[in-house]
Amino acid sequence: VVANTIEVVTLDALPGVTLVDACNGGCIGDAYAAGIYTTPPQYATCSDACTGRCLEVDALYKVKLYTDVTAAFPAGNKVIQFRDNTDRANLESVCVGATALISMGQGATGMVYRTIDDVNQVVTASQMATIGLAVLAAKQAITDQRWAHKEALRALMDLGDTPGILAYDITANW
Repeated sequence: VVANTIEVVTLDALPGVTLVDACNGGCIGDAYAAGIYTTPPQYATCSDACTGRCLEVDALYKVKLYTDVTAAFPAGNKVIQFRDNTDRANLESVCVGATALISMGQGATGMVYRTIDDVNQVVTASQMATIGLAVLAAKQAITDQRWAHKEALRALMDLGDTPGILAYDITANW
């Protein structure tokens, strides 16, 4: 196994240690025998490959989910900050308030939502609920794609297709 790379004058510089010319390829961790380098498999089993790739999907999902969203306000398209669960909770609380007002027959009641440009957007409860539903739809589409990628990886696992799992493009269609 290639354990390290060093510079030596001659390949027989260290008795008892097999030194090979780095110009022939190979990386740390690769096996070396009879002049041939082989890279060990990244995963021991097809199931391990699926689990690992699904974890990659989960990581990408978090990146995609926590991105700002453009929404249509009465003053035009504005960006809603959506960096983390705090931003999500802020939006949800305003939308819950809007829903409560609508349920009491007060959908025309004015509300304020501050967008990423630090400008208060004056909206009615009905408009705020519509904005909330648009953001929900955008975030649900991201969640749906997460599920689709994981289901595709699991289908490949069911076929025993480790190369297919490793080649599967988890960055597509977000």
